[in-house]
Amino acid sequence: MNIENYDLLINVMNLDVPKLQKHADLKIKSIFVDSLSWMWEDLLNGIDGYEIYFAQNKFIDQAKLLKYQNVQMINPIINTEGYRKNKNCNKNKILINFAGIITPYENDLFYREYLQFYLKLFLEIPNINQYKIICACNTLQETWIKENNNFDCTITFKVMTHKEFLSEACESSKIFSTPGLTFYLESMELGLRPYYLLPSNYSQALLLEKYSDNSDDCIKLSSYGYELSTDKLLQESRGVALVRQAFSEICENYSEKILNDISLYIDTDTSAKFKEDCPLKKESGEQEVVRIMYKKGLLNGG
Repeated sequence: MNIENYDLLINVMNLDVPKLQKHADLKIKSIFVDSLSWMWEDLLNGIDGYEIYFAQNKFIDQAKLLKYQNVQMINPIINTEGYRKNKNCNKNKILINFAGIITPYENDLFYREYLQFYLKLFLEIPNINQYKIICACNTLQETWIKENNNFDCTITFKVMTHKEFLSEACESSKIFSTPGLTFYLESMELGLRPYYLLPSNYSQALLLEKYSDNSDDCIKLSSYGYELSTDKLLQESRGVALVRQAFSEICENYSEKILNDISLYIDTDTSAKFKEDCPLKKESGEQEVVRIMYKKGLLNGG
């Protein structure tokens, strides 16, 4: 695709494109939308040539962002309109969110180890058959699970739209989820209280270290002796390798503790909301992006 055929490039989290644009001296108006600005140790190569660098206002590093001349901080980009926690939710319904286990690496089969560990663990939970378990997954995971596993309790695997997933979350009494950022923000807005599973990649591991300030229902790698710091970041490939090694070792050595923690969460009243350190404003992040782009003349031919 020749991006010079377009008038505007909206880049969401692709760090390679700005470098390519800078190297090729491509003249196209561009904006960058970043939800993990705190995670990059160095300034992003090529972003200084963009019209606007939008940084999501969550876990931000003010000193780092102020080095950008084109930065605009925006509210979290989420859409929970029309959804609220169902006070009369199904007390026997559990939602497990596996859909976030996606990596850009070709032929990456880590998701199999991850799913296998947790699904087998859930089968060991006392009286698990009294619960209806819904597992949100992607198409690749769904195919592999159905072809390679048989479960003797009620587990339904579903590939859901965002709306379907939020509806299930609001109707479930217990929610287990990989520690992705978007659902964390949605949960705060909706008053949900998920239990966060072990991380499947480096950014999730770092996010868990931050989530612990607002929730006790998460398993940080540092709790098991693995040193992770959001102030001293690793190269992405090394961070992923560390997280996966930690996952395998924790599963081997602490499966009983993990099972007990999950069982305790299921038996505990989790109706209390998260502590919000920065309440979300009425204008969503995407509304801010559009408003600012119009103001800058990027969406009206200016």
